Formats: sequence, structure tokens, C-alpha cells
Amino acid sequence: MRIADTPDADYGYRAIVTREDWQAAVAVLTAGIDYDNFKAMVAERQGVERAHIYETVWADLLALQDNQEVGNE
Repeated sequence: MRIADTPDADYGYRAIVTREDWQAAVAVLTAGIDYDNFKAMVAERQGVERAHIYETVWADLLALQDNQEVGNE
């Protein structure tokens, strides 16, 4: 893996990994999940402020999904 410095992009840094390394990392991370409901754990583990931000994102994505479904009828 290497880290690319990308100060003019939307993120300051990017990790560049092989597919195999990414698959191994995802396997390790998902093996450590110890909860049934992600939304319910955000406030407890990451704080109320972050939970409110996530709620806004989820609401926006739901509205986008609902709008797309209406347009596809």
C-alpha cells in the first residue's frame, strides 16, 4: 500500500492498495463487527454529533431514492 498526497482533490490523501490487500482488510474489519444495527451504535460509539450528521445523510439518501422510484414508474 502507498499513500498519495492529493492536496487539490476532494480528499487530502488517498490510499492505493491492490485488490488482494483491500479484500484482506475488509475481511478483518467485517470480522470485528459486534452489533446487529449500525444506526443504533453510531451515537453510542461515535457520539451524538456524528449520529445527527449521519441521520441527515440517511434522510437525504432516502429522499433521493424515493424521488428516483417515483421517476421510474
